[in-house]
Amino acid sequence: MNWIINLLLLLASNQLLNPHAYERDGDADLEVASEPQSSGVISGCTRPGVFAMTFDDGPYEYSPQLLAGLKRYNVKATFFLVGELVENPDYAKFVQQMVLDGHQVASHTYTHPHLNSLSDAEIEEEIQKSQDAIYDAIGYRVTFFRCPYGECDDRVVSILETKGYKIIHWNLDTKDWDGKTSDEIVSVYEDTLESSNSETDSFIALEHEIAPETVAALPELIRKVRRSGYQLVTVANCI
Repeated sequence: MNWIINLLLLLASNQLLNPHAYERDGDADLEVASEPQSSGVISGCTRPGVFAMTFDDGPYEYSPQLLAGLKRYNVKATFFLVGELVENPDYAKFVQQMVLDGHQVASHTYTHPHLNSLSDAEIEEEIQKSQDAIYDAIGYRVTFFRCPYGECDDRVVSILETKGYKIIHWNLDTKDWDGKTSDEIVSVYEDTLESSNSETDSFIALEHEIAPETVAALPELIRKVRRSGYQLVTVANCI
């Protein structure tokens, strides 16, 4: 299938350009998803028939391929960015391209920690440093935020809301953080969409920008959403 070929090309280019995936604390750290922990977290769209694709943990070396795929199919998505990666001079230009292409960018903290385990001061530092990094890259303040690992207890939510953020979770998890193949990621979409109704349902889907399998599967994911009768939008346009 086309996405298998795309995946092989991505993996080959990654091996040539950078034999090591982005690592935190020595290990690749695609986030393990959890259920939202506070009523202040938004887990779905507020109107039926829309579908928001979201990509966490970027920017990353796969960003150009991901952006090219979204542009080819005229899709606007939402990117939850890690501040320390935004500061990488090799990656900052990808964030600027996201904005130029009409995508929504949002914060995903500065170092991708477990926020619930931090002190108030440490949480505020994560929020502010991420905000500053994104502002330096694109020139405006973002107001949407996703907690790493989906972990946002009432204390974290209160701090974020005080700073004016909308906190976004999801109601469709591709589980690409769990080492799924492109075929398996497509199957998650397929199974979810087959049991849904675009007249009444809507989705915020969780993907990861640092998962090459997701980037390779993108064309088929988009086709399945559209064939199921959903309009692809940013999170800002679905809540």
